[in-house]
Amino acid sequence: MRYNTVYREDIQEAIRVIPGLSTLRGKSILITGGTGIIGSAAADLLIFLNREYGFDIKPILAGRSEENVQKCFGNALRDQEIEYLDYDALRSPVLETEADYYIHCAGIACPELYGKYPVETLMGTINGLNAVFQSARRNPQSRVLLVSSSEVYGSRATENQDPFREGDYAYVDILQSRSCYPAGKRAAETLCASYCKEYGTDFAVARPGYVYGPWITEADNRSASAFLRDAASGKPITMKSRGEQKRSYCYSPDCASALLTILANGASGEAYNIASRKSDASICEFAETAAEAGNTEIVRAFPSEEEVKSYTTMKHAVLDPAKLEALGWKGLWSIREGIGHTIDAMKDSSGMCD
Repeated sequence: MRYNTVYREDIQEAIRVIPGLSTLRGKSILITGGTGIIGSAAADLLIFLNREYGFDIKPILAGRSEENVQKCFGNALRDQEIEYLDYDALRSPVLETEADYYIHCAGIACPELYGKYPVETLMGTINGLNAVFQSARRNPQSRVLLVSSSEVYGSRATENQDPFREGDYAYVDILQSRSCYPAGKRAAETLCASYCKEYGTDFAVARPGYVYGPWITEADNRSASAFLRDAASGKPITMKSRGEQKRSYCYSPDCASALLTILANGASGEAYNIASRKSDASICEFAETAAEAGNTEIVRAFPSEEEVKSYTTMKHAVLDPAKLEALGWKGLWSIREGIGHTIDAMKDSSGMCD
């Protein structure tokens, strides 16, 4: 992974606010989806825990491409600070290893792909998690942390604007192919409970809001990712909706520190929202903040029919983080700070190092 000064400091700051970290000392931690926005930030925390604090953690990054891991974590992979494991959530029925802890981030996460590949989205969610649990069963002391989604809450029938708490489930239309994502995440959470009931496997669930950070791929077409890419390159930001939906955004170091907080301290069988109270904003407000940070402008365009079909039906996607905060976690970065740091890191390709 390449780190500029700001991102490096953010990772170190995130580590300082995670309670109960001693639980992770000397443990093996397997991360699926380790080159995504969430998984890569979690891996960064583990690498720095070893480098700076001598935690002797064994990070294992499971993914479809060693080349991608090499691009993200070149020196760390070369120096054996991380281990690569070949794994595809769609095609790997088993994980050829076992670990003390599992952070399952892998899966299709782009709305455009939900529309094109609903079967793969749904089956990858279930089959990928099943492979994780099959591995976890070989170690009776293991724990699985599923990275789920705020979309499990569904759409409220009323204009209720209250933040979603962990028990607030609303409507998901299961006969719409776009529901492959939220319905798949709901099924994955039930699969966790089923493994716990039948085999006694320990688990917890994380439900992040909309996570953003520096390591956005060109293939990631989510609105926040597109806004940040454009802002970092000085291009106009294109808005294809009115941007009225309010969301819980979360800067990736905040999200990663929340994951490790849940992994080390979360109650077995419980779900936890991941959201920073400093980062609730509408899509339009996020775009405006990114445009300001990138010194660019916002332009309007009409979405295609396929793009409209890929949009979430949730009108309000703000999460209540009180349950996570009760574990001792807190969000550190405001949306303005997180966006600013992200764009700085994306611009600062020079002077970045492992």
